[in-house]
Amino acid sequence: MTWNDIFRFVIMALIAFLGSPVTQWLKNQFKLEDRWALLLTGVVAAIFALGEMTLAQVINWKDFNLENFPAVFAGVFTLATVYYQWLKNSPSKLGAGGLLSRGEE
Repeated sequence: MTWNDIFRFVIMALIAFLGSPVTQWLKNQFKLEDRWALLLTGVVAAIFALGEMTLAQVINWKDFNLENFPAVFAGVFTLATVYYQWLKNSPSKLGAGGLLSRGEE
């Protein structure tokens, strides 16, 4: 394991742990609730999935074309679904329904 691998792992871990705070912050900035908050959660999850897959070198943007689009899309969709469920159902104050309301308690 090289320093480059360790650095990438740390960045991927940060991406994973920043999901709920970033989603909550964006939701509060745009005053989103209900289905718009869920849509925002899905968008953030997809962006984080793309970022993690790029850092893990699963996606090579130089070789990206229409032929490998279905495989890339499937991978991003799968990881984004995991992130979405994690962000939406997080046991923290930010999750467990906290993403569906403004959280101004």
